[in-house]
Amino acid sequence: MSVGVIVPVFGTAPYLFETLESVLGQDPPPDDVIVVDDASPDPVTLDPLHAPRCRLVRRERRGGPGAARDSALALLTTELVACADADDVWLAGKLAAQLRALTRHPDVALCFGAAEIVGADGVPTGERWETLPSGELSPQLLAPLLFERNPIPTSSVVVRRQ
Repeated sequence: MSVGVIVPVFGTAPYLFETLESVLGQDPPPDDVIVVDDASPDPVTLDPLHAPRCRLVRRERRGGPGAARDSALALLTTELVACADADDVWLAGKLAAQLRALTRHPDVALCFGAAEIVGADGVPTGERWETLPSGELSPQLLAPLLFERNPIPTSSVVVRRQ
């Protein structure tokens, strides 16, 4: 299954290098990575290590992370789409684990995981996201949770394009 990753960026993005290192360092690596500069005052540039392996797209009007993701989604042709915010880091093996899960469960729409919140100093803050049961979750269980509060960390999601 082919995977495209969308990374929305606005402003200086001090952690973009680490984000792209973690995304591009997955085994297997994603097939396409699109970094969307959401009309930053100073245009975003990619590190020379990442530029050959990513597409950089600039929006002329700021629209927020959702609009930036939509801009990238219109350019992706992969079967799966993953999200990675410009201040998040994927752990090694994240993408492979999700690909295995999606292969084992061909009827599920998306796969997501947990997140650990880390401060600028690299130390976990102790902030916790709601923990959901592991395994396949029914729409009857998940839909009300999504309506009431979103317990899914955006940067953990891999979704089937269809």
